[in-house]
Amino acid sequence: MSDSDWVLLGVALLAGITGTWSPCGLSTIETLRVGGVHGRGRLTAVGTSLAFALGALAGALTTFGVLALLGALVRSPHSATGPAIALVIAAGAAVLEATGTRIVPQVRRQVPEPWRRQLPVTLAATIYGALLGLGFTTFVMTFAVWALAGITVALGEPHVGLLVGIGFGIGRAVPVIVLAPLADLRVGERVLSSMIERPAILRGLRLADAAALAACVLALAGPARAASVYRGKTDPSAAPGELAWQQLGAGGFVSIGGRVQSLPGENPALGGGLIAWRSGSAITIADGLSLAPKLTVSAPGADQLALSSHWLVYRAPPARDSRYRIFAVRLQPLGSPTEVASARAPTVLGRPALDGDTLVFHAAGRESRIVAINLANGRKSVLRSAVIGQLLNPSIAAGRLLYVRVDDCRQQLLVGPLSAAGHHDRVLAARSTQVPRDGGYQPGAIREGRTPHHCIGPRAGSYHSVFSYWTTALSGSNAFLTVLKTSRGKSSGRLVTVSLH
Repeated sequence: MSDSDWVLLGVALLAGITGTWSPCGLSTIETLRVGGVHGRGRLTAVGTSLAFALGALAGALTTFGVLALLGALVRSPHSATGPAIALVIAAGAAVLEATGTRIVPQVRRQVPEPWRRQLPVTLAATIYGALLGLGFTTFVMTFAVWALAGITVALGEPHVGLLVGIGFGIGRAVPVIVLAPLADLRVGERVLSSMIERPAILRGLRLADAAALAACVLALAGPARAASVYRGKTDPSAAPGELAWQQLGAGGFVSIGGRVQSLPGENPALGGGLIAWRSGSAITIADGLSLAPKLTVSAPGADQLALSSHWLVYRAPPARDSRYRIFAVRLQPLGSPTEVASARAPTVLGRPALDGDTLVFHAAGRESRIVAINLANGRKSVLRSAVIGQLLNPSIAAGRLLYVRVDDCRQQLLVGPLSAAGHHDRVLAARSTQVPRDGGYQPGAIREGRTPHHCIGPRAGSYHSVFSYWTTALSGSNAFLTVLKTSRGKSSGRLVTVSLH
């Protein structure tokens, strides 16, 4: 989950809690209390409260799930306007909440009061929960509810609808299921009296909603402020104050202190105060500032490089034996190339990345893995793995791992702790996966083996333009990502930088 996902979950939770101060919320507490309309006992009151909670959760998931699907259907999968619209909605609602503006438009409707006398109490509790969970079938007590609806549509992400629905449903349910069993006790009576007699409590909750919406603005604005795009640059390699890349059709380049220089070779790599580039079957290692050559290593077939102060690593794609190989060369003292990893096609070994003695690369076959090798002792470990989807082109720096995840529906750039198993990884950028699909409508086409398009929203990709997340680099507070574009048989690329803060 990204920072904005967590913030939206919090906004939804607070908005649901604030709704308890509506006539409907207070009426529901009165209906479900121990005495209740039918004179129930405390155990029965707890059961009906849980039924109310399930109804509230179902109603909230229905509302915000449908809104998210609607947004996915009307929003272009590559448009940047969705987050911008969501940001404006959150900012406007935050101002309205902070100033205590009267809720407009207002739904002046309550839950049907006769149901609590005519229906079995558990059924009535479930329906009341569903009506309150739906959000817009009864009184709206905070602009955050309207804002969440607009944000969910603007973002058009199904997982956002799920998170907002869960948060709002829980927020609606918790105050009711806590207070209903206590309503006949002195403490419960005091709480309910305070809710009715002290408007300052509702005002405080609305201020909390305003603060949460303001945090949502910051979370939505952060990635938009941090991203920069450089056309024609691919395959980045980064070090503090330096960036090297491959310029399509023009070879390698490096930026040192803001000064760009061309290199006499391709596939540049930075690390340990050094820079390396490939020219034919030779790899040159030079000083990172002056670019004065220091070493030359023979590496027939090398196509991707990684560098640290002690190691040069390069990948050699399949030649005659259909095997990918990764070689490591110790620099101090200079050693011979040693094979440290290999795989037979169709398994592909990806571009290597180094940080000190730690080498990482992806191995993509029937299962996709990000593999780490300690070059000092030879110890291997799997940092991430996936059976569905692919994990591609990792980079490491200062104990952090940056990589690309791709499945049938989405491409994501993620960053997380090097030692974790992916549970704490954060999404830095995302877009739809653009894989053109054969519709199978041509004469003679068969249905065997064809899977339906199951992604939410417009079909991602076309036969004219395909965008793909590819190689990465990581340095300091910045992440770098190559985005490849294939359009009408022609390829181009661009380098995107994203701040980690």
